[in-house]
Amino acid sequence: MVQQKDANKEMRQPFAGLRTILSSKELLDFAFSRAKKEAMKVSAKLPKEIMVRRKETTRIETAGKALVEKLQSVLEDMPQLDDLPPLYRELADTVVGVQSLKKNLGALKWAAITVGNIAKSYSRRTRVADGIDEASNARRSAYGRISSVIKQISGNLDYLRDSRSKLAKLPTFSTDVHTLVVAGYANVGKSSLVKQISSAKPEVDSYPFTTKEIMVGHGRVGERLYQVVDTPGLLDRPLKNRNKIELQAILALRYLANCIIFLLDPSETCGYSMEKQLNLFKEIDEEFPDTPKIVAMNKIDLAEKEALEKIKAMFPEVYPLSALTNEGVRNVLEAALSKAGNINLG
Repeated sequence: MVQQKDANKEMRQPFAGLRTILSSKELLDFAFSRAKKEAMKVSAKLPKEIMVRRKETTRIETAGKALVEKLQSVLEDMPQLDDLPPLYRELADTVVGVQSLKKNLGALKWAAITVGNIAKSYSRRTRVADGIDEASNARRSAYGRISSVIKQISGNLDYLRDSRSKLAKLPTFSTDVHTLVVAGYANVGKSSLVKQISSAKPEVDSYPFTTKEIMVGHGRVGERLYQVVDTPGLLDRPLKNRNKIELQAILALRYLANCIIFLLDPSETCGYSMEKQLNLFKEIDEEFPDTPKIVAMNKIDLAEKEALEKIKAMFPEVYPLSALTNEGVRNVLEAALSKAGNINLG
């Protein structure tokens, strides 16, 4: 029996936990505000010169510590890029560029070290400052240098903020369960099929190209989990001409697929001729020769009998179905799971 609820509760993609990254202005405002509040805790009963030295020292140390901690939290949040599963490393490379990510993270590491050193150096000066003016001037100088460092990484912070947003949207894949990848042109019914055989609830509309990104659903047969991946339209053209979403689909096929369900629309109401659909199947078959595949015909309730017979004659094994009415869906799932990992629906 197939169970769809809660099958993906424990799964998380490696970039899901990235926290919000502040801009350079937000970082400085946060650090200097915290420093000012902390300095107000210094006792006003102390002799004025001692009080000022302590206040200025506290402001430098607190601001420096706050900035270093914020920068280090960004570095610690990011998973080790070289240790990522190949799928997620290449997805990250596709979406933001792994080398660019490393370069910008390196800039933050430099800034954290530099700010820490500036704070340490100037806090020593304020402690031994000869008078109120010298202590205040040292703090202003420290703030100036710290601000300069943070402003230098403004572009790096902006890049990482944008990257975080993109990486957090990557789909959650499990690399240790059997995976069915649904392929075929847009509007052939891939989203509807995924909805029928897994927990995924994609937005399904009658207009072409409604599925804009990879969608993942999960299911369970007894104690064995499986996942179903819905790909965007893999158009019949060279890889170099594909957009990022299409590249994601190819990566899903390459790294995940234990079985590819190729969905045909013999009614051609998807907007693509059977010739184009068959060319697409041929391209995928050639690119992934070692991956098991099944061919399924959707919208059998709309297709002409002659069109259905032609497809049956082309393939030794083909599965008719209607994802809309659920007719034939179980047969497709059973065949795909059998090829993916000898899983029997029972």
